Amino acid sequence: MLTIAYSILTHPDKLMASSVRETILAKNCSEEFDQLACTRKNQWVGGIEYIDHPRQPNGESRLLLQCCTFEGLRFSQIVGVSPIGPGEAVTGGEVVRDGRQISFDVIANIRKVVSSDDPKM
Repeated sequence: MLTIAYSILTHPDKLMASSVRETILAKNCSEEFDQLACTRKNQWVGGIEYIDHPRQPNGESRLLLQCCTFEGLRFSQIVGVSPIGPGEAVTGGEVVRDGRQISFDVIANIRKVVSSDDPKM
């Protein structure tokens, strides 16, 4: 099972001014999948690498993250945490209400939780 932390980025002035939109398109992501967590306020998860190999220490599988940053996320806030299980998916993206974008959800962090009842979860 994975635990997903969501952040929400809102802008009271029409959300995405063209200068902000151009900055977001120039994302700053690490080149490697080398982080166990993306914990800084201005980070989100850009990618996931799952390593399940018998040579891993203690036989444990690892979840490695590619963390991306955008300084505008310093104004974001955590709005929820969602446990997801096998076969389930979570996506971020635009949140639209009454035809107007009101926010943008990002997956801020991911944590693998191993169940003592079922170590494969």
